[in-house]
Amino acid sequence: MSFSSRLSRFGKGSGANPGAKNVDGNLGDDADSVRRAHATEASEPGENAPTEAEQGTGRAHNSILEDLRARMAKALSKHETKLPRGHDSEGEASVVFRESLPLEVVESPSGATFERRLRGESLDARVGPAALTDALEASMPWLSMLALDESLAVCNIKEALFLDTETTGLSGGTGTVAFLVGLAWWSEDDGRFMTELLFLPTFASEEPMLDYLAARLRKASFLVTFNGKSFDIPLLKTRYALHRKAFPFEGPHLDLLHVARRIHRGREFSVRLQSLEQVLFGLEREGDIPSSQVPQAYLAWLRGGDSAPVRAVLEHNTQDVLTMVALVGLYGRPLGQSLLHGKELVAAARAAKKAGNTTQAGAVLAVAEGRGIDDSFARDFHLEKAALYKHEGSWADAATSYEEARAWLDDDRVRLELAKVYEHRLRDAKAALTVAEQGTGEVFERATKRKQRLTKKLTAPKQRKLPGVS
Repeated sequence: MSFSSRLSRFGKGSGANPGAKNVDGNLGDDADSVRRAHATEASEPGENAPTEAEQGTGRAHNSILEDLRARMAKALSKHETKLPRGHDSEGEASVVFRESLPLEVVESPSGATFERRLRGESLDARVGPAALTDALEASMPWLSMLALDESLAVCNIKEALFLDTETTGLSGGTGTVAFLVGLAWWSEDDGRFMTELLFLPTFASEEPMLDYLAARLRKASFLVTFNGKSFDIPLLKTRYALHRKAFPFEGPHLDLLHVARRIHRGREFSVRLQSLEQVLFGLEREGDIPSSQVPQAYLAWLRGGDSAPVRAVLEHNTQDVLTMVALVGLYGRPLGQSLLHGKELVAAARAAKKAGNTTQAGAVLAVAEGRGIDDSFARDFHLEKAALYKHEGSWADAATSYEEARAWLDDDRVRLELAKVYEHRLRDAKAALTVAEQGTGEVFERATKRKQRLTKKLTAPKQRKLPGVS
């Protein structure tokens, strides 16, 4: 019932509720009945007319009623203006004007819609100097080793689905929605990489968009993301769960952020995706929107704001996905063709050793050495080579590599490892004591004990061996 109807009903008196008490405190009569009674009595000749005091009382009653009606009107008007968001004064859904975006409407079988953009990238498309098609030559066993994930070794890069999301918040959680999902894959039919954007024009479009995404995910043999293991995939799993749907993909997952951290550890640049673009590919984005402003741009557009920032978000997401394709081409190059520099090759050898592939680790170090060792990574190279020799049990070679590492930068950690090799593996107490006296970084008690033990070994008389005993 509208406010006007309720107010008129109130003014009609007690007919709707005979048992109600009026302002006079009487049962069954409202103020209008009282006024009519007074008027009738005053109009009949010979009857007692109301006194001035009684008339004053009636006017006071009228004033109280008018004041009460005014207060009720004010209270009800406040209540009726609190309509649900997106509804007009009649309670009907209102249409917020939003500037259109370069997307097409996709209708689901249920009739719900979302928006998308499907585009085939040029055959000579590049990220800086890196061609997208370089990714097709990536060695999956090599990438598997760098990612420390054996399941990736048998995957086919042509069956990969590259995925990146843009969200309403950067912290994740059930209140964060992926309003844009960017995808890329290799199309055998088109002979080129395809990019696709799935966009929510309203939050009500989420379920059909997730259903469409599920079909894409089921076709992929593995996923490629950048920080997807920590952010994108957990977020999407939450969204599917809130719609009472199972996440449609459980296959291998190559997270390029993990590879980048492993390969570029110790370098003087960030491993954020755009930083890698600048350092590795020389790409400077023009007119790009910072990631921190993406949620604000989308939410403002939903309220009828400018579409230009959202258009920038669409291009931002597409570039992120294409950069991931380029990174697969860079990191996945076979060892002999690798464009990684000396320090990155040492890091790759470390990853190979951690993966248990010492043969591959040795091959990587050999490539790094063949390309020339300079002072930017010489110490790391010799330390990694010493660790590899230790793993193989080549103790003399390990000691030589530690000595070479000391030539570049002598520190406590290297001296400690060298002292251990000399004492326990090469049985050279004199060399071990010489190194130990230069400092091994151990606590005083342990360092003292080590030197005392080595001194005792040097001063102890050698025992004569019995004949026939080796």
